[in-house]
Order: sequence, then C-alpha cells, then structure tokens
Amino acid sequence: MVKWQEILSQNGLDWTDEDHLAPGTPIRGLEELRRFLDAVHIRLCLAKPYQENGDNYPLVESRELLPSFDNAMFEYKNLPGFSMVAFERPMNYFGERFQYDQLLPQPGLADQQAARAVVQANLQTMLSRLPRVHQDVFRSQFAKEGVSQIAVYPALMPYLANLDRAHVLACDESCGFYLAGIFASFVNDVDSALKRFGLRIGKFAPDDSELYAKNRMFVYQFLMELYGFPIVSARRTSAAMFARMLNRRGERFLL
Repeated sequence: MVKWQEILSQNGLDWTDEDHLAPGTPIRGLEELRRFLDAVHIRLCLAKPYQENGDNYPLVESRELLPSFDNAMFEYKNLPGFSMVAFERPMNYFGERFQYDQLLPQPGLADQQAARAVVQANLQTMLSRLPRVHQDVFRSQFAKEGVSQIAVYPALMPYLANLDRAHVLACDESCGFYLAGIFASFVNDVDSALKRFGLRIGKFAPDDSELYAKNRMFVYQFLMELYGFPIVSARRTSAAMFARMLNRRGERFLL
C-alpha cells in the first residue's frame, strides 16, 4: 500500500496523515506553497481517481499535455476540477478587484472564545456555498476544526472541487498562508480585451464586422495562450483574463 504521508513529506512539510498537515505547520512564500499544492492536488485530484477507478481511469492522451493551437472546447469531467488563486500578501476585502466570500484566519490559541467564533463563522460560510447533499457530512467533519487553516486544506479538497467558483489563498498577519475565501468570481473583461488586442496586432479594424468574424478565433486563441491558458471553458477563460490583470498590476500570485 502506498504510504502517502511519506510521499507528501518529501516537500519538507510535516504531515500527520494523508489529509492533514501537523498542527501549526506554517507555509510561507509562493514556492513553498506551490510544492504543497502540487503534493495535495496530485494526490487527491489525479492519483486518487486512478486508485478508485482502476481500469476506468479517465486517461488523458499524451498529445493533450502539449501546448496546442487546437480548439478543444471541453474539460475532463471525470477528474476533480476547480479554480484557485493565491496571493503572497494579506487580503483587503473591500479593496480587492474581484468578489469572493471571506473566510477569517484562525486566531491564536490564547483567545479561545475568538477562535470558536471564527470556526463557526467560517463553517457557516462554507455550508452556504456547498451543495445540500454534502452539508451534513461537512458539518460533522469540521464542526470543531478551523476550515481556514492550511493544515486542513487537503481534507477540504473534495469539497472545494464541488464548488462552482474559485477559492482564495492568502497570507495572514504572520505571513503564513490560509484559506482566505471561497466562491470567488474572477474579473473577466474578455470582450474589450479581445478587441483591443486584435486592433493592436492588426487583425481587426474599427467597425469591420467581416474582418472581426474572420480573425476572431485566431486572436482569441493567441491572447489566451500568451498567458498559458488554452481556450477550454469559461472557467479557464476567466482565469486567463484574471491572470493577465494581476500580472499587469505587478502582483505576486499563483493561479
């Protein structure tokens, strides 16, 4: 039997089991966060479906792993899917340029009353966005556990993959990462961006609908792949446009 604790621990983090980091384990810096997320996502979103489905594993052709200008307008529905953004800074809930449901960082052990209040507030926020079929199990699993703590992120993964929109990771006051939000809507000004980009590279002309119809898909594909996202779904299109905006603002982020 595969000992996932040993495999996951190869990234230098202390795992108590395959679904939890050791309590108080800090993750600081985007590179350390990336290694953590790679371990969690590979384990729970790629390897686990393989173990559970055996010969029916939804294999992806090797050609699909290469950059391509083919228009594959679909996602692999049999594998867990999600959107996520991580910021290497604290969140400014009012000042952010996108919408999401806020989760609060867990207070220190010294303030037990505040900690319990945060646990319950975050639990209710998560329950409000989960499909009803998952709510009872989720409530019993996390009734006493702070869902915003990075230590329980692996255990949350099956639920995060059932949310319609993105989840958000950010830094708390001690510069450690935590789950800062769910149900995030990425800014997606694809219409204006597409037309500006097409005009700039000479593929569109003002008020020329015939030229727009002829070159629209080429410009669309070109714009998306500049930022590493093929045209696959509305989720990935939004991710590409959001990454473009964050990059222009000089943010340090993972998406």
